[in-house]
Amino acid sequence: MPVNLIACLWIIFLVSLMIISPSTITLTKHLTLHYATGEIFIAVIVLLCLDYYFSARKKFAGPHLGSYEGISVRLQHKSKARLAKLGLDPK
Repeated sequence: MPVNLIACLWIIFLVSLMIISPSTITLTKHLTLHYATGEIFIAVIVLLCLDYYFSARKKFAGPHLGSYEGISVRLQHKSKARLAKLGLDPK
């Protein structure tokens, strides 16, 4: 398994433990937080995932950079221009 996948799963696990864990936090005399914060957080995450799945992924096609050769040429041109601007020999 790739390290990035394990790291993401670990973060999701820890965040869920911190948010859903039972706690009674008294903010004021009349306002006490129980599980509502975790439930609201989960509802927002589910709604965002559904929005992405049904809408956003069809609209966003990603950046249009062109071919790898074109990107390479543009990057080399920029680096030569920067060296020339600094007074160095771009070779």
